[in-house]
Amino acid sequence: MNQKLGWIDGHWGSPKELKIPIHDRGINFSDGIFETIFVENGKPQLLIAHLTRWHKNAEILGMTLPPNIEILSPILSEGIEKCALDKGCGSIRLNWSRGHNINRGIDIRQPNDEKSLYIFWIEISHIEPSFQAIATLISKSEKRNAESVISQCKTFNYIQSIQARREAKLAGFDDALLMSTTDEICCGTTANIIVKRNKELLTPRLQSGCLPGIMRAQGLKKGIFKEAKLSPQPQAEDEWLLINSLGCHPITKVNQTSTRLFPNPRDLWKSLLLAN
Repeated sequence: MNQKLGWIDGHWGSPKELKIPIHDRGINFSDGIFETIFVENGKPQLLIAHLTRWHKNAEILGMTLPPNIEILSPILSEGIEKCALDKGCGSIRLNWSRGHNINRGIDIRQPNDEKSLYIFWIEISHIEPSFQAIATLISKSEKRNAESVISQCKTFNYIQSIQARREAKLAGFDDALLMSTTDEICCGTTANIIVKRNKELLTPRLQSGCLPGIMRAQGLKKGIFKEAKLSPQPQAEDEWLLINSLGCHPITKVNQTSTRLFPNPRDLWKSLLLAN
């Protein structure tokens, strides 16, 4: 059984062994987009929602559209079988790079240029969803840009999130929260924020610059979540969470302010997987 598996150009293999050209724009400039999809009992969860966002992000960034579900389905089915995820849990990462950079510099070659080849690869891993309680620090060094279209897209560039989490870890916290350039709380390093306040589940508005997360969208679609402009200071009875496609973490502390523990993160998370 393979714990981790990669696919590129029709070939399956170990992620350590598969090769990507070093002149790829995704490697050189983080010029690419990706999706992370939870797999349960052989089925990629919320696949259509993920592919819809993937394609929308490509349009926003002026990229050729990534593969569609007709192309992906047989490849994903084969990978799930090879990783023996038919009765377990795992994750699939779909990667779409703008491709080869023929000349130096960041200029984008025309889409009809045969030498400008987009690169697509897949990573599949065994994982278990995580619901561990965490303490968080609001980053002092990093803010999400509410005006940037990049904030709307799940791109390869996670340097800001990496630096924010590094800042939190060095200060003795588990993860970081990011403010927006609008001075409202925005998101976590790899997840959306949910705040239970006065019996409502609130989430930062898109105008804050938060990523339009899939689980966030599920909650809004079903009327479980409500968008709001949120300050970084928790209120007395607040329960805070970080949620994404691979788990839901109750927050015990925001900076030095303790928060009430959300009692059933797994149940909330599972309900959103079923909210079709």
